[in-house]
Amino acid sequence: MKKKTFLFFHLNILYSSIDEGLRKKIILDCYYPILKIAQNYNIPINIEASARTLQEIERIDKKFIPSLKKLIKENKIYFVGSGLNQLIAPLAPYEINCENLKIGNYYYKKILGKKSETALINEMAFSEGLVELYYNAGYRSIILDIDNTCYPIKKYISKKN
Repeated sequence: MKKKTFLFFHLNILYSSIDEGLRKKIILDCYYPILKIAQNYNIPINIEASARTLQEIERIDKKFIPSLKKLIKENKIYFVGSGLNQLIAPLAPYEINCENLKIGNYYYKKILGKKSETALINEMAFSEGLVELYYNAGYRSIILDIDNTCYPIKKYISKKN
């Protein structure tokens, strides 16, 4: 079986250990180089960010979001959603999770012009009810580290791999 390789970047400008004064530097030194990879090489790039991270990037740097939107439109970057905030879904009430995804999708559409059909499970914290929750929010696929599932998925993986 031919294996596909792609790059996946998780943007979290609101990470608690990032000093607010460093956010502009992170955008310039870390986030713009990701866009340059997409512009200059034919490598599938996936970027995930909460809607709040996109809002903060847009507030700090007026050029980044238009560049990101252009690369998404050119199919050089695939955007992956995750909700308004990075939330540990199994620890939050169902209604909070629904609103987080709903509001996140609203801002993805507002900021990027569209929402994604793929979501990253925040903090890789999975529970059985999340599948239906993300599906109802319009997502058609999720990204999750296989070691963090509650299902015995490993038994289904071919021993050839």
